[in-house]
Amino acid sequence: MAELIKFLRTNFGSHWVTQIFCSMFAALFGATLLLLCWFFGGESTIAIAQNVLICLVGSLLGWAIGMFFSPFDKDDSTRFEYLGKSIAAFASGYVLSKAEPLISDAMERILKDPRSLRGRSQLAERLSDNRRMTTSYQPYYPDQAHLLPVSAADWLPEGHLAYFIADTVESLDLSAFHARYAKGGPRNQPFHPAMMVKVLLYGYATGVFSSRKLAKRLHEDVALRVLAAGNFPAHRTLSDFRALHLAELSGLFVQVVKLARECGLVKLGLIAVDGTKVKANASRHKAMSYGRMEQAEAELKQQIAALLERARATDAAESNEPEHDLPAEIARREQRLAAIEAAKARLEAQQREADAARGRHEGDERKPRHPDGTPRRGKRFKRDFGVPEDSDQTSFTDPQSRIMKQANGGFEHSYNAQTAVDAERQIIVAAELTDCAADSGQLPVMVEAMERMLGALPGTVLADAGYRNEAALEVLADKSCDVIVALGREGREQTRIDAEKYPYTAKMAESLKSTDGQAAYRRRKAIVEAPNGWIKSVLGFRQFSLRGIQKVRAEWKLVCLALNLRRMAAWA
Repeated sequence: MAELIKFLRTNFGSHWVTQIFCSMFAALFGATLLLLCWFFGGESTIAIAQNVLICLVGSLLGWAIGMFFSPFDKDDSTRFEYLGKSIAAFASGYVLSKAEPLISDAMERILKDPRSLRGRSQLAERLSDNRRMTTSYQPYYPDQAHLLPVSAADWLPEGHLAYFIADTVESLDLSAFHARYAKGGPRNQPFHPAMMVKVLLYGYATGVFSSRKLAKRLHEDVALRVLAAGNFPAHRTLSDFRALHLAELSGLFVQVVKLARECGLVKLGLIAVDGTKVKANASRHKAMSYGRMEQAEAELKQQIAALLERARATDAAESNEPEHDLPAEIARREQRLAAIEAAKARLEAQQREADAARGRHEGDERKPRHPDGTPRRGKRFKRDFGVPEDSDQTSFTDPQSRIMKQANGGFEHSYNAQTAVDAERQIIVAAELTDCAADSGQLPVMVEAMERMLGALPGTVLADAGYRNEAALEVLADKSCDVIVALGREGREQTRIDAEKYPYTAKMAESLKSTDGQAAYRRRKAIVEAPNGWIKSVLGFRQFSLRGIQKVRAEWKLVCLALNLRRMAAWA
């Protein structure tokens, strides 16, 4: 025993603290490596011998590390310098030489024994199936988790539309959006306006106009997730934000057009104007003609009178009973009657405006008259002043929409959307909207919109025959821009124009006969009709989501803004 103690003190430290500490490290390493031997052990004798050797080397290495961390005296440190370094070098070299076979053996055991790692049986089966395949594929591990956080900037390719929209919105003035939240007060913490604007613009630029679909795409679309940066506003939040900031969103259209001009994408040299009919958010089943209104009004009045008489009789028979409320049927019919009367009033007001524009007035006895009131020749009018035709309709869901003829020949409740497109890069520089199906009075409005937005007039404005109007040409005659308006369909011979009665139209006819005028007008169709087609076919915008002419006008500018961003991104 004395000789054993002397040997331990000589070779494993002279103090009992060092001996205990080194023994603990050796035991810990030995137990760990024994566990690994059992885990990775095989059935062959060679594999077991290798694992046992690893355990012995690990124990010696644990002792050496223990000596390194707890040298009690100078002799202990000296022993570590010779013995510890030698054992560590041997162990490191041996482990490195055996690392690859051990890993391969471990993988084989994982594949053959699904109990070795819980929850990895399906992955092991797929890996073994891939090994048996003759075709070599790129690595594909759908269940593999990310060890490190990924960057959203790596999710989309460089130059993606989402990045362009994000950079553009950051360069715009959003102070009008922030002003709504500047007052503070007790309310929920709102989403950042810049994020909401980016999401809305990208949604409109990619054909997603519904707030419900947009909220769903926030979880599914990578680009929207990048723009939202971890935010997931609900569909009601998106809808309310759009409804509350219609004026501010319309202002962004002006900022983007100015930005496009600064970038050289808008030259204001040649501008083409055109209109397109876009369906309103109104059902044809929720509309009624003027003739049907009069009939329904009379029927409802009779039904209400009959119900009121029945209610009075019931009250008299049950005078001793508690009083009853007005029956629901009476309230429903009165509400319907009020809606019909309001719709009739709207149609009559519209008809009065139309009759006044034609030179009619109250008490004209259906006879055509001169502006001074004296009778003139002509057929008598079919209706009194301000009385609509029986076939005239109005909608109960969107009363400000009008029945307009569509390109397919049908008639729908629609709005007349106007666009002015620059010839340089086909950027929409002005977007307006009216509830009048005719384009004849809209050309001065579009020219004034361009001048108001950009502070300058274009060099030449082109328009088709739908904009032919003597009063409009007279207004534009004082402008410093050239106006070229077709006076009829191509290929049809034009009748002689009375220069005394229509001087500006006659002057336009002379301009269209010139070579320069004809060459400029030939470009109109290629400039302006393509963006209208992109809006309906590429973006898929064929019906407004909002109701009311003011809201619809703002949404039309939002659509044109989204198309401009797509065009600018393509040319960036």
